[in-house]
Amino acid sequence: MKQLILGICFLVCGFVCVGQNDTINQKVKGKKEGYWIKHRANGQIKWEGYYVKGEKTGYWKIYNKEGTHYSEGKLINGERIGDWYYVHAKSGTKLDKTVWDGKGNCVGGATLSW
Repeated sequence: MKQLILGICFLVCGFVCVGQNDTINQKVKGKKEGYWIKHRANGQIKWEGYYVKGEKTGYWKIYNKEGTHYSEGKLINGERIGDWYYVHAKSGTKLDKTVWDGKGNCVGGATLSW
């Protein structure tokens, strides 16, 4: 009985995982929609984030070429807004922060408080 239950669980997990992968890098009516990931030629992630009707909107991570650090924060219609952090990719340590106004202007300057 336990083997049957475990088998069903693995089968369901497999379908759930496949369903989740189907929602990455999708277009709706020709526009990017939902969660997207872009990889570099060497396979490392270049960026990951959300699109709404073809516009970068939501939480984003942008990785450097070496994949050792990334910036993270919120975009609305492709513009940074609010707090953005520069993070060490392996440890997750926040190294600095800038504040953006959503119109392409840095209003808070860089701070190294970590």
